[in-house]
Amino acid sequence: MDYVASAERWKVKKPAPRFFQRIVDKLQLEACSIAYVGDRLDDDILPALGADMIAVFIRRGPWGFLHARRPEAARAHLRTEDLNELPDALARARLIA
Repeated sequence: MDYVASAERWKVKKPAPRFFQRIVDKLQLEACSIAYVGDRLDDDILPALGADMIAVFIRRGPWGFLHARRPEAARAHLRTEDLNELPDALARARLIA
């Protein structure tokens, strides 16, 4: 299942844990089975890891390229350059069937 979360619609800002819990609640899945994709370490990857989600760092846009240089980027479960690569990357990592 694909789902795009909206901090603006939910009136809760990332990186608040409540934002990530909303995703878990909405999808009705265990957090460890949800792949959260983002281009920022502070708002996306590190909070997703803290929520026990599969953190996927995408190196695109200004934040993605800036944050890719930081050592914390290596904490992501997966890294990708393009969303089109995501299904194959998840499958190779055995994170999806």
